[in-house]
Amino acid sequence: MVKHELSGGEYARRRAECEQGVAAIQKIKPEVKALRDATMALLDQVKVNILRVVYRRCRHIIGENQRTTEAAGKLARQAYEEVGELIAAEHNSLRDDLRSPAAPSLISWLKKPAR
Repeated sequence: MVKHELSGGEYARRRAECEQGVAAIQKIKPEVKALRDATMALLDQVKVNILRVVYRRCRHIIGENQRTTEAAGKLARQAYEEVGELIAAEHNSLRDDLRSPAAPSLISWLKKPAR
């Protein structure tokens, strides 16, 4: 089991990194208040002005928001295999962009046969 601490540690550091990304984006588009308001195109515009780790964290959040929106549409159409592809993309982002220790255990759990 992965332990989560919301007040400090990794979560606080990752949140601060995302806030740095938002601040960089606000320099070119002030109406962006949070990563939910940003796009990959905006993030790419500020990539040279932020640390690589900040870029990765922000890319994960923006991508996760896009994947969630896509998944809702695919579920409505009962396109379950396509939803599975989005879940795999989410895992890759957790592993590569967020560097989450939960990523390997999530995929292991998803691959277990149904009982």
